Amino acid sequence: MKQLFLGLCLLTFLSCRKNFDNTNQIRKIVLPNYTETGANTFGFMLNTSIWRVFGKHYINIGVGSGYVDNSLEVSTIYTGANQLSVVGGGRMTIVKNDTAITDISAGFSFVPTPPFTKDYFLTTTYPGSFGITDIVNNKYYKVDPNRPFTLRINKFEKVDSLVRVCSGRFFGILYNEINRNDSIIVSDGRLDTKIIYR
Repeated sequence: MKQLFLGLCLLTFLSCRKNFDNTNQIRKIVLPNYTETGANTFGFMLNTSIWRVFGKHYINIGVGSGYVDNSLEVSTIYTGANQLSVVGGGRMTIVKNDTAITDISAGFSFVPTPPFTKDYFLTTTYPGSFGITDIVNNKYYKVDPNRPFTLRINKFEKVDSLVRVCSGRFFGILYNEINRNDSIIVSDGRLDTKIIYR
């Protein structure tokens, strides 16, 4: 009897649950203003559409499954030869009735070197890279080592002994990992964040 009661409670809960849908918020997808304050912003034009960190994505972990807010994540890690890399990325997810109709993640990495404010020509691993994953369509776009992607760092300034503001612009063409005839254009990119950097 107890199992029947729990089953009915679960069925009632599931039937009352509303589908997640954020398509009514699409108008909020605008390019972030270019700033140099550590505002934690990241956005660009992807071909002719705006991409910015937006929405929620679904994680399936059993009992705790659900939608999680997308956010810009930036950190510093040590790579080979004791080089410190800045690594970051975010995700834009548009969901209609519990189905992702757009789910695109973008990520970057670069190795800051003096003078820190300059153009970094991203190739593959050094001095850095940029990539986009179209999760809905199962496509990955990355830089071509022969056609570098430009990350222009305009500010790399200490806020205190550990934290720096890292701000800049970026642009370039990314190529499909499998089909080199398929490419996307990234333009008018803006990045403004704070990082731990000694």
